[in-house]
Amino acid sequence: MIVRPAWCKDAVPTLKGWKHPKRREILQSRSFTQEEIDEWMSANAPRERAPEPAPAPEPVVEASDDSDDLSSMSKDELEAWAREHLDVELDKRKTKKALLAEIEEHRNG
Repeated sequence: MIVRPAWCKDAVPTLKGWKHPKRREILQSRSFTQEEIDEWMSANAPRERAPEPAPAPEPVVEASDDSDDLSSMSKDELEAWAREHLDVELDKRKTKKALLAEIEEHRNG
């Protein structure tokens, strides 16, 4: 197997010797067979990186009737939830604690 000159990391073998990849000048004169060149090219071919997997979609979390889920909602979400599930309009000027208490009142009767 042929070995690239240490002083030129980008050199590629040709039938006439080691050639600079961009300037196409012969850096070191030497004769190689086509089989030696093919073997070297296959052994030194750049490796393709595996494609990165696509990020998983974020799961859609719907609110349930649990008070733990309600307490983690924002005031806007509480207002929308109460409108949809209880047919009640909440006043978002109140504190979140007051909105939760009002929801509990309407849920319990």
